[in-house]
Amino acid sequence: MSFGLDAASEQISKWIRKPLHQEEARRVFALCRRHGIASLAYLMIGFIRDTDETHDEATRFAHVIRPDLLTIDYAHPYPGTEYYQQNLKSFSSEVQISRRAQAEPAIAISHLSPAQIHERGRKLLRQHRRRPSVVFSLARALVRLYVSDKISA
Repeated sequence: MSFGLDAASEQISKWIRKPLHQEEARRVFALCRRHGIASLAYLMIGFIRDTDETHDEATRFAHVIRPDLLTIDYAHPYPGTEYYQQNLKSFSSEVQISRRAQAEPAIAISHLSPAQIHERGRKLLRQHRRRPSVVFSLARALVRLYVSDKISA
């Protein structure tokens, strides 16, 4: 089951007007684990107002909700969107809208280049995938899928 959580920082979620209900998200992911449902969380980083603190908050949140799978996307200031309009004065001519959509950072933020933002996303994914509890939960969900396929066949 997939969940688009967008910003995993309370501060950033308020700023982009997409409220993050952390306690509700914790309960939903715990229910998925309890019932053997594989879960996927979509988190977004690289907002123009991201800081070390908001990134750390997003990392902690991903660790707390413990989805089986985690996808990191990068905020893009698409012309015509509210995000673009809110920050038009902040964007330099260096805004790069990726051909790969949100798979790559679009802008430098505060003290980080797009390459550094991308590396933060990769680090978050590596940390997530190495957690024994995540590996165990995903393995359990895959075994349940395999067994249910054998039973129904």
